[in-house]
Amino acid sequence: MEAIATMVTAEQPEWTGTATELLQVLETLGVEEKLQPNTLSRKLNICAESLLLDKKIKYFRGRDSQNRHLTLTYQEQ
Repeated sequence: MEAIATMVTAEQPEWTGTATELLQVLETLGVEEKLQPNTLSRKLNICAESLLLDKKIKYFRGRDSQNRHLTLTYQEQ
């Protein structure tokens, strides 16, 4: 969650992509924990409320005709 807080900030308020893409970004930020994309999604579902309350980042999951996607949005309030 700390790595997500460094990538979604007031200066960069939104990130959208798949769980696989998020894992790739987290690896570039130095996160060494090896997760499968579905495990990452599950952890985000569980931590969504604390992510919002502690880090001011709203987590949303959705899907289109081809992919499931995650959206992380920094909330000013």
